[in-house]
Amino acid sequence: MNFVPDMDAPIRRYLEFAFSRSKRSDFLRALETDDPLFDPNCWNRMHRVWETCVWICMTDRALVRRNDGSYRILRRNELKPTDSILPNELRPCTLEVQENGLFTYRYTDQPTNIRIYYRGDPKENEKALNDALPALYLEFKTK
Repeated sequence: MNFVPDMDAPIRRYLEFAFSRSKRSDFLRALETDDPLFDPNCWNRMHRVWETCVWICMTDRALVRRNDGSYRILRRNELKPTDSILPNELRPCTLEVQENGLFTYRYTDQPTNIRIYYRGDPKENEKALNDALPALYLEFKTK
C-alpha cells in the first residue's frame, strides 16, 4: 500500500478516509482537504484486493507481462505485440454445494450462468498483481 501517497490527491484522501475508519460525517469534503489526524503508517500494512482479477475479466482487460519483465493491467487496445497475456478468465462450470458450505465444480461447455475464476500459475499471478495493481491505481486521475 506504500504507493497510495503518490496517488491523485482526491483519491488518496478518500482512501485515507476509508482506511483510517474516520468518523467524519462529511465524507465528500474528505476529498478536498488533508486530514491532519491521518496516520501515514496505515500504508505500511498489506492489503489484498481479492476481487481485482474478476474485475479484470469483467472490464475486458488483460493482465500482461511486458517485454521488460514488468506486469500491467491493460485495456485490450493497449496491448503490444510483445506483451504476454497471463491466463485470467472466468470459466463456465457447474457447482455442487455440500451441507457444510463446501463445494465442488466441474468445467462445462453446456449453457450455465455459473463461472469460476481461473488464473493459470498462482505464484506468477500474485507477482503480477503486486506489480500491476499499484501502476493501475496511480493512473487514476480526478477531473
